[in-house]
Amino acid sequence: MPSELKSELESNAKVNRRSMNAELIDRLEKSLLSATTPTGELSAADAKKLAEHALEDGAAALVAKCLEEVSRMARQGVTEVSADTGFDAISAEVEESVIQPAKARLEGLGYVVTALDCNLIVRF
Repeated sequence: MPSELKSELESNAKVNRRSMNAELIDRLEKSLLSATTPTGELSAADAKKLAEHALEDGAAALVAKCLEEVSRMARQGVTEVSADTGFDAISAEVEESVIQPAKARLEGLGYVVTALDCNLIVRF
């Protein structure tokens, strides 16, 4: 494996808090699932896996969005930001798979996080 690719995978694995092997499997599975058959058919099992990956990716994307907003607003002297989760409504599944993991990750970084409607309020 080229060293640049290996470094990128190691970095992504660290960010996603999983082993390099788990990162490789996740990426391969997503790649294979996103490639549909010539007829465009997608089995129910594959559709479910795609939805699960979207929820997993949603937590990481929400953390990144919050941290970008924190960085931008901290430079303006603001110590509290509101980040839109991107969801129109928060179902129990979204709460468990996206909101709570994102909140826990941000709290692990020292932020105080409150979920309000479809937003995360991040204080620092």
